[in-house]
Amino acid sequence: MPTYHFNVQDGVKYKDLNGTILVDDEAALAEGARVAREVKSGSGSESSDWLVEVKDGIRLVAEIPFTSVD
Repeated sequence: MPTYHFNVQDGVKYKDLNGTILVDDEAALAEGARVAREVKSGSGSESSDWLVEVKDGIRLVAEIPFTSVD
């Protein structure tokens, strides 16, 4: 199973150094959305600059803007 990394960006990139082992990209997208919701609720930011970058090694799986999650 691949290890996915969930890097948070708000103009500065905060790298997920440990990563999370998940079964596939679909599970990683769900986890990325969860991370975005959690960080967004903790920061209170609605800025369109904030996002979670989902990576599997060097491959970019998705970028999830904070504005796309509730």
